[in-house]
Amino acid sequence: MDSTAQNQVETSYKALMAKASALLEQAERVRKEERAHTILIILEQMKAHDISVKELAPARRQFKRTKGEAIYRDEATGKTWTGMGRMPGWLKQKVQDGASIESFKIRN
Repeated sequence: MDSTAQNQVETSYKALMAKASALLEQAERVRKEERAHTILIILEQMKAHDISVKELAPARRQFKRTKGEAIYRDEATGKTWTGMGRMPGWLKQKVQDGASIESFKIRN
């Protein structure tokens, strides 16, 4: 490719990238304007129908964390696990060593 053709490609590419950048900026401005307009419409409708933000996003229920009952026990050490969350290191190691997890299950 000669230097004239190379310059045309670079100019063309640079021009396209500049246009692309300008279009992205324009699109972002339009998005923000449309979003602001939509928010105003929603607020007007909420006011007209006496709807509060709390009704749209009610407070999350607070879950009380309780310790579950142990399901697995190491008879040698007395360590236990509820079966919830990550498997504890003591049990993970025993299972990796070939023990069955069921052999640690507490029988009632």
